[in-house]
Amino acid sequence: MPHGIENGCAASEPESRATSPLRYTLAVMVVLVTACATDGDARARALTPTDNAGLSVVVSDGDGQVVSAAEACAASEASDPYERPGDSLSVTLSACRTAVADAPEDTAALYRLGVLALQAHAPAEALDAFRRADSLGHCGAAYLVGDYLWYGERDSHAEDYYRRAIDRCNDARAAREIFVREVFTMSDHADDFQALVRSDLARLNKDRFLTASYVAGIYDAFQEQYLGPDFQPCWLASNYLGSNVRLSLAAAELGDAPNALVSYASEKLLPVAFQLIRPELGSHGLESYRAAQRQAGHADAIRMVQHSRCDALLPYQLM
Repeated sequence: MPHGIENGCAASEPESRATSPLRYTLAVMVVLVTACATDGDARARALTPTDNAGLSVVVSDGDGQVVSAAEACAASEASDPYERPGDSLSVTLSACRTAVADAPEDTAALYRLGVLALQAHAPAEALDAFRRADSLGHCGAAYLVGDYLWYGERDSHAEDYYRRAIDRCNDARAAREIFVREVFTMSDHADDFQALVRSDLARLNKDRFLTASYVAGIYDAFQEQYLGPDFQPCWLASNYLGSNVRLSLAAAELGDAPNALVSYASEKLLPVAFQLIRPELGSHGLESYRAAQRQAGHADAIRMVQHSRCDALLPYQLM
């Protein structure tokens, strides 16, 4: 598993939302975001763009000594845009704007500008700063661009930035948003889960009437009212789409019979055919196999719940 990535939140990650007292969304409208499964509290904030033009640039430090805009920006302790901004937000933001204008390839200044702009309700400016920092190789910027795209725009291209944050920085925050194979090391269906996330229908339909039982197990897990260590109901509300999906999976388990005659034949002949393939399972082998596959799917759904959040990109792709 990549360094710093754990199932669930990274307890030592200083920029984790789980430790933030207040979560800001990246959209103009309020987006309710459920926190990581380790604390379970729901946090939301509306980011309304405001006019920050004309703010004065910091010219002295706390001791009255004159400092440059670059020094004032570098002295900023802002690192997490989801934290409550400090009292000096306005002047520090102006300092970082000046610092970036003077040194447009200073990735640290660009990142700080993005953080401060987001705290100051200027999401467009923040996105531009994060994208520029990311293009220049800053380690933490890719994750925040991904956050903006997903939580602000519901744009699944956010995965590209989350994946970059993992590959470049082993970013545990990004790993909670997308499929990470290491989470499913105890599963013998990691390939099927990945295919489901990536909508790889060719793989899923190769043995459709068998794979359907595994997928049904995942979907059945979302019928449970509470999931996760903090018993969050959001998984049910956000991911259970209704009985039609489950009935379609039940039909797939029977071979998607086009008419009553084929349906009857499938129901009677599939168990016999399966016994020829797996004689050690006996006359009820197909029933036992389907039950085992459903349980495997349920287990993988629980693994995802423990690792992710109900509003993350991963369950959206899965469903």
